[in-house]
Amino acid sequence: MKRDRRAMRVLVYAPVDLNLIDGSAVWCASVAQMLCADPQIRVDVLLHRPLKRVLTAQALFRHDRVRLRDPWQADQDLPGVKSERLGARLTTEQVLRLIDASHAVEPYDLLILRGGEICQAVARTPHLARRAWLYLTEHGADAETMAALARSNARIACQTPLLQEFLEGILGTSRDGYVPLPPMVPRVLAKRPRTKRRHRRLCYVGKFDPHYMVEETVAALAELRRTLSDVELVVAGDKFHDSEHTGRFEPRLRAALSETAGIDWRGALSREAVGELLVEGDLGCCWRSAEYDASLELSTKALEYAAAGLPVLLNPTRMNRLVFGDDYPLYVDSPETFVARAHEAFSDDAVYARAAAMAWECCQRYTFASVNQQLQPHLGPYRAAGAVPARPRGLRRVLFAGHDFKFCQEIIAHFEARPDCTVRLDQWERHTRHDERLSEQLLRWADAIWCEWCLGNAVWYSPRVRPGQRLVVRLHRQEITTTHPREVTWSNVAWTSTWVTCTEGWKKKACAWIHRDCFPRHHTPMPWGLLSPTLPSPRIIPNRCSNS
Repeated sequence: MKRDRRAMRVLVYAPVDLNLIDGSAVWCASVAQMLCADPQIRVDVLLHRPLKRVLTAQALFRHDRVRLRDPWQADQDLPGVKSERLGARLTTEQVLRLIDASHAVEPYDLLILRGGEICQAVARTPHLARRAWLYLTEHGADAETMAALARSNARIACQTPLLQEFLEGILGTSRDGYVPLPPMVPRVLAKRPRTKRRHRRLCYVGKFDPHYMVEETVAALAELRRTLSDVELVVAGDKFHDSEHTGRFEPRLRAALSETAGIDWRGALSREAVGELLVEGDLGCCWRSAEYDASLELSTKALEYAAAGLPVLLNPTRMNRLVFGDDYPLYVDSPETFVARAHEAFSDDAVYARAAAMAWECCQRYTFASVNQQLQPHLGPYRAAGAVPARPRGLRRVLFAGHDFKFCQEIIAHFEARPDCTVRLDQWERHTRHDERLSEQLLRWADAIWCEWCLGNAVWYSPRVRPGQRLVVRLHRQEITTTHPREVTWSNVAWTSTWVTCTEGWKKKACAWIHRDCFPRHHTPMPWGLLSPTLPSPRIIPNRCSNS
């Protein structure tokens, strides 16, 4: 019998407005895109409001496995609703009726839903709950929702482990009842973290909420410009959240953004345009009020800044410390610390580079592709019988380690251009000086490690590689006169590329020395060549780089 390999069908819905640029709307679009990193998943996104502009939904229109379901469009002919009878937004009853009717025609394998009312309603509907992931935020964990979930067979999707612990304490549900659904970014825009600033440009992207400290950031900008006159603040966004307790917040902030020297307010931008803006920035702003000090969640904006290679100013919350580390240097919790940390980042290249490297490393596991892979074990039970998720083959995570990469730029570029590879760099300060904490994190991440120059990098990595990891060491002429090659654990080195392209005399001397002093008899170096792109089955290919 032929196996059924039909695509898994997923419905994503949240009571959010995709016409706006805010975290909830971006979440909805991101979940759909993330799921489609698996080529055997198709996603329907049910709109809560009619679509009038496509900034947030822009990427969804370009994806052939994402379908926007717009009940206000009569030509979509969605079962269960009549477009002419709809108001400005869908009600919970209409959403339930639409899901039920669609399910009767072509069943969904999985429902991913966000919002207190719809989560309560589905939790009380057993035939929908058993195929539902209900995404809860800490602000959506009200008593009525908790009571419905406690009696439901739906699974609860949690943004962070801390939020899961909090909900477990309330519901007492077994861990099988939870699914991790972390914040996510499309990809890491920067191939490597910034090592120094380009300008002195702060970036703020997102909604304007009194608790998001935008007014205070504007005031801090003026203070910074007293001593650093070229500091700028670039702002993107146009959604204002003005509560009754904050006075005339919107007109006051609009005036400040429009009239304050050093501010460039770009208005609403697509996620792709935001990425381009951040690449030109220097320092991300993710400062929140004390109301967020006890937050159990992680800001997607902080990850977006980090994915662009930028360091981030952010609060020292418990969740931020778990992700960024207790020793992250740019935590802020007041106007004074904001000004001090921003001044330090703009004035001290070492602090800037360290913060950028730590932030960049943190965001790697929050990309669409990474989150999709983390979810695969949880998606399996919802797939059609016999359906098998597509799995990437071969080595994908390639790490280059060393103090100087000028002779292997062509090799790095080759792997960066391959769609099945992710490349990271462990940039050492000197032959033996490096950030050991960062190197340990990168070692755990990598499938293959390329040590460029046989110096302290090869000495450090060679005894630490795990079974299944491949370590390549490239030997240049310089190292022959050092003690480093003799300190390498050569039994853990899969291949050695010798790159001694000077005189014939030096070549003979190098080969004789390598075999005599460094390698066991069964270990044969690859002379004057590079590894082919097929890392699991290396072979010699001509070296096309220039001579050393």
